[in-house]
Amino acid sequence: MMNEFPNLSAVKNTKETVLRQELPFMREAYAKAEKMMKSARINPLSFISLYGSERVTRDMSWTEKMLQQHEKNFDVNKGHADIIEALLFEHIEQSEWFGKDAHTLKTSNFDDIRNKTDLLVEFENGKEQLTYLGLAVDVTFGETALRHKLEEIKKDIQENRLSKIEYFESERSPFKGEYRNLPRVVIGMDRSHMVDLVRMWMQDEKKKEFVSHPIQMLILQEIIDELRSFIQYAKKQGKNEMVTIYEKQLRIIEKIERRKNVSNADVYKKDDGIYIAIKKQLAIFKEG
Repeated sequence: MMNEFPNLSAVKNTKETVLRQELPFMREAYAKAEKMMKSARINPLSFISLYGSERVTRDMSWTEKMLQQHEKNFDVNKGHADIIEALLFEHIEQSEWFGKDAHTLKTSNFDDIRNKTDLLVEFENGKEQLTYLGLAVDVTFGETALRHKLEEIKKDIQENRLSKIEYFESERSPFKGEYRNLPRVVIGMDRSHMVDLVRMWMQDEKKKEFVSHPIQMLILQEIIDELRSFIQYAKKQGKNEMVTIYEKQLRIIEKIERRKNVSNADVYKKDDGIYIAIKKQLAIFKEG
């Protein structure tokens, strides 16, 4: 296959330099994603009455410093992950990839960086009960970053620590503040599938095709495989409360997956190198 990004395989530079070397449709997609996420993300300023201006100002100052560092070391993987994050934000809900009762929330920049959670998926689980799943979105050319994220989750299980969102609010929930005990999973896809999805995303006439796109089955299967591995490891570690939380989320995702009827899903999975890599890297949860 012809390399879509011949000059970017090992680029680490400023955002402006990296984006200049992208193909035009990718630059347009990044601009679209940046605009969408900016308007959607949770704003810490709305928490001043809850946390006080000193804490919010401190957190926002730290976030700005981190964003400046990230921009100086911006690489192509980060750019692609940002685009896919926006695409997931839109189509998990709009195309019902996680079922008709799932809604997406964009975390604040603070929680994105500090707590390593890009998106929240909110599930309405009957009787006005809401449950949440945190997504860490990864588009990568290799397995190193992927393994690192899974190793972080493994360490969290060892230390009996689930993820948290410090700036949490939702139109569907009366709760506002620090949301704890959040199960987090890693979502990934390889570059060839990412390119195809982004091309579709930039064509309005392709919008309806997302409803039946096999990527949703790949993502659901990644989550199922991960949750099963986390449950198995948490049981070995004697973390019973974590097991309960993970099992509850697994039941929700398995139920969604069973209701889906998407063609070519198995072939699509076999063609995705990152899906295969996730299955391989989950072996770390059988160790120790």
